[in-house]
Amino acid sequence: MVYIDKEKLKEIYPPNFRLDGDIQKGYINEDGTIEGVFTLDGFEPCTLDGVEGLWNEEKRLFIPNEVAEQGAKSLVGAPILAPTPKIENIREFFEKRYSMLDCYFENDESVYNLSTDEDVLKKYEDSKTSFVFLSIDMVKSTELSLKLPLELNSIFDNLFLNEIASIIRGMGGYVYKSVGDELIAFFEPVNLLNKVDDSILCSDYIRVFILDYLNKFLEKNNLPQVGFRTSINYGEVYVKNVGDKLELNGYNLSATIKLQNFAKDNEIILGSNVVNIANKKWKSRMKKLKVNPRKLKKEGLHEGMKVYRLHNLEGRYD
Repeated sequence: MVYIDKEKLKEIYPPNFRLDGDIQKGYINEDGTIEGVFTLDGFEPCTLDGVEGLWNEEKRLFIPNEVAEQGAKSLVGAPILAPTPKIENIREFFEKRYSMLDCYFENDESVYNLSTDEDVLKKYEDSKTSFVFLSIDMVKSTELSLKLPLELNSIFDNLFLNEIASIIRGMGGYVYKSVGDELIAFFEPVNLLNKVDDSILCSDYIRVFILDYLNKFLEKNNLPQVGFRTSINYGEVYVKNVGDKLELNGYNLSATIKLQNFAKDNEIILGSNVVNIANKKWKSRMKKLKVNPRKLKKEGLHEGMKVYRLHNLEGRYD
């Protein structure tokens, strides 16, 4: 049997499939379409007991070529639940967004894109589904609101939230809602390992953009600089229609938001559900926080929950 290498697989896969991450099983809908992701990163050609296939040393997993080929073919033309991140060159993306920041002060509504991505949730309506959640808010926004005129304060909030939303969408995430100066986003569960890593990388991109670009712009225009607090968690919620609007209900979403209370200025906090799934690259940059169980209880979090923060972030992305 001829070894099916990645270049060959690229001809079989739909164009927007990702050939990286972990292997995950798709599933068949009632209409016969298949949803899922079949990926082969980390696998090398190998012969086991006379059978040619692919071997992943880290996972100690062998896949016969026949299985790999049929798995790839079965997904041709399948709908994709989790989009591939669109940001190819992050510095170019940052520079482009930086060049557009003046538009917020010129009443140019073309930069506004804070609408929620509710359509994505329709396929999960009236069901339990797990998502990766990201929540971020502006630090000391109340103090800023006292210093700035009402109209300028509104521009500040819109600028902060819209720029964060552009990065989240660029990394394959979706906007769930914005409340005041806080934005809540989610990443779909398909190809979970990639989605967890994408959400963490997304949070670091946001960190770099705020500290290196947004604050540079604000300083240049004699405006107060801003900070942030970010939290990421993963878990199951219930998708329910409430007054013709799809809402996410459950402990795991509220826990993501409450985790922000453990963050200092410009910090990224992670719940243990995310830490357990994350790539080794990120795990090496996670530090477990010493949290009093009484504080967890006060915040309405499970007493056994472990809280981590990202540290040693170079984040230059040159």
